[in-house]
Amino acid sequence: AVGTALAQGLVASGAPLRLWSRTAAARRRAIPGGRVRARTKVVATASEAIAGARLVLLCVPEPALAGLVAGLRFQGDPLVLLTVSGVAALGPLTRLLPKRAVLGRFHPLCPVLARGAPTSFRGMAFGLEGPPAARRAGRALCRRLGGELLELTGADPEGYHAGAALL
Repeated sequence: AVGTALAQGLVASGAPLRLWSRTAAARRRAIPGGRVRARTKVVATASEAIAGARLVLLCVPEPALAGLVAGLRFQGDPLVLLTVSGVAALGPLTRLLPKRAVLGRFHPLCPVLARGAPTSFRGMAFGLEGPPAARRAGRALCRRLGGELLELTGADPEGYHAGAALL
């Protein structure tokens, strides 16, 4: 649901986007109105989606995150990956990446359900955590979506997520 909502927000903003999902139905749902725009390309594999990318959003359920990261085939330039997970520990995931890749957290502070996902992230808060390159990429992404940032220290992702749920 978060991946679909973010994809729709990015497509609407005119951002260039390569979109992959584990299912064809999810790929179709992520395209607003079912129309692929000029700067959007739907691809068949995760490795194809990240080929040549500078920023990758990982929008999968917590149990699938490590398997997805471990299965990615990295090539080329340094890469920033941002997970939308509010709880996953970044350290173990970072160890699965090549040295030229960095990992951060870009977590929407709003409920995103399968039905009724936000059509706009304008004014919504995002928790941002990670090394400097991940923070720069997250700030730019947040600006593109029209959101507001909450810079996280990374000390307690479970506590952050619990506090966010209470808010």
